[in-house]
Amino acid sequence: MGHGGATVFWSTRVREIISVEHDTEWFGLASKAITALGEGQTQPTLKLCVPDPAEAPAYASGRQEYSAQSLETYVKAIDDFPTAYFDLVVVDGRARMACLRKSVERVAPGGVVLLDNSDYARYQAELERIWAEYQQTFERQDFLSPTPFAANIGSQITIFTRKAM
Repeated sequence: MGHGGATVFWSTRVREIISVEHDTEWFGLASKAITALGEGQTQPTLKLCVPDPAEAPAYASGRQEYSAQSLETYVKAIDDFPTAYFDLVVVDGRARMACLRKSVERVAPGGVVLLDNSDYARYQAELERIWAEYQQTFERQDFLSPTPFAANIGSQITIFTRKAM
C-alpha cells in the first residue's frame, strides 16, 4: 500500500500498517501528515523503495514515466514478511500485477488482497492469468467503487479472499 488516504483510513481500524511508497517527494509529504496522526491511531511503518534505472525492467509500471525504471525493490518489499503474515494487503500503486502476485503469497487464510482499479485495460490479461493460477485457494469478488478526486463515477476493485484451510 502506498502512503495516502488509505493509510490514514486504516490507521483507526487496524493494529499494524506497513506502507510501501516509490515516490520520494510524495513519501516526504505524506509521511509528515501520517506521523501527525492523533492519539488512538496506528502509526504506520513507512518504507521508501525508489525505482532503479533499467533498460527493460522485469518489474515495470504501466505508466509511461516509469517505463525505464525497475520497481523490483518496491514489489519485493513484501518478501520481508513471512508467508500468511497479512490479514489485508491493499495493492494501489505501481507495478500492480507484480504486487498482486507477491501479495497472494503473503496473505493469511481468511485474509484479503484488495486490488484497486482492477478494471484498467492494461491489467486484464495478467489479472486473469493470476486468477486462473489461484482460483483453487482464493475466492474472487469484483465491485464498483466510488473514485475520489476523479471525474469518473467509479472504478472496479477486485478482492481475493484466501479460502480457510
